Amino acid sequence: MMDVILALLLVVAVALALSVLAFQAITGVPPLSARRSEAANVIALLHEAGVPERAVIYDLGSGWGSLVLALARAFPRARIVGIEWSPLPHWIARFRTRRTP
Repeated sequence: MMDVILALLLVVAVALALSVLAFQAITGVPPLSARRSEAANVIALLHEAGVPERAVIYDLGSGWGSLVLALARAFPRARIVGIEWSPLPHWIARFRTRRTP
C-alpha cells in the first residue's frame, strides 16, 4: 500500500514539474519569484509615478505571487491583480495570497 502511495506522489510531482517546464516552453518565460529588492524597486517606481491609493495594479506573469504580496502590503487600499498562466505557480500564488483581501 505504501508503494502505491509513493508511486502516486512521484507521478504527481513529475506531472507538476513537467507542467512548469511546458508552460515555460510555451511562453518562453520561467516562473521566477521577485526578490525583495526588485519588489522594492517596483513599489518605489509606483510611488514616484503617483499611483492613486485606490488604483488597480496588474502583475502580468505573477509567478509564485511574491510581487503581488509586496504590492498588497505597500498599497493596502489598491486592488492588486496577479495573472499567471502556468497552473502550478498560479495555485501556489493563490495559496500564498489566500488571506490577503
